[in-house]
Amino acid sequence: MSKECCEVKDVKKITIQNLKGSWAVVTGASGGIGAEFAKLLAQNQINLILVARRADRLEQLGKELKEKYGIEYEVLQHDLSLHDEAKKVFNEAVKNKKVQILINNAGIGNLGSFTESTLENQMQMVNINISSLTELTYFFTNHMLKHKMPSYVINVASIASYAAIPTFSVYCATKSFVKSFSLSLHHELANSNISVTAVAPGGTATDFMERGGQVVHKNAHKTMMSPETVARIGLKAAFDRKSVVVTGGLNQMITTLAKIIPENCFTKLGGYVYRLAVSEKK
Repeated sequence: MSKECCEVKDVKKITIQNLKGSWAVVTGASGGIGAEFAKLLAQNQINLILVARRADRLEQLGKELKEKYGIEYEVLQHDLSLHDEAKKVFNEAVKNKKVQILINNAGIGNLGSFTESTLENQMQMVNINISSLTELTYFFTNHMLKHKMPSYVINVASIASYAAIPTFSVYCATKSFVKSFSLSLHHELANSNISVTAVAPGGTATDFMERGGQVVHKNAHKTMMSPETVARIGLKAAFDRKSVVVTGGLNQMITTLAKIIPENCFTKLGGYVYRLAVSEKK
């Protein structure tokens, strides 16, 4: 597994070669880690195609970055939990342009008992976290192979990809897919113009948990990383052509324990620790 890029203090120190004026697609860019990825790319004169359901937020972010850094941007309003939306995003993104960076950041994590939650909620996670991510990766990697320019795919996984957490079962499973898929693809495309990186954050100070029906306890806020730091680490890992990066020392310790402790024990421990940090919104 790739080591954490924890010493990133200035994105200008990240090696971004021959990408000035290129185009990047960022899904889930309306806030949190996705918005921070967009800001870091814009600082390096990379044009943006911003994708999310909240078009007003995308437009506000795009205007801000255009005024500040002189980049171009496009807003694509799409709900990636719906069938065929990924193909629409691809078709709109590549009109008269060649995309060299894809950041699959859109995701959702609904907390709750599997049998007591609605099937709609569970399938929403599968559709966004797995189906749309896989489709977008397929469309854009083929596009990248055709234009043959240096290209990068970043898939946002989670430290939950290393665990099985009761009441978070589907989310953990979807993020395990993202990590495994990205690692396999990284090696499959090793001799091509494309590098694939999985970024595995832990708790991050965004509205992600609230949108997934979770109430974050006060003690958990102390261990959370900022979305900017997560994006910096992830972007540096990608341009260093790393396969997988776990963000933050605490998160690295947790994923190391996951490899040492027997699965059943780690699952029970993970469920206990998670309940100390968050609870289901009533």
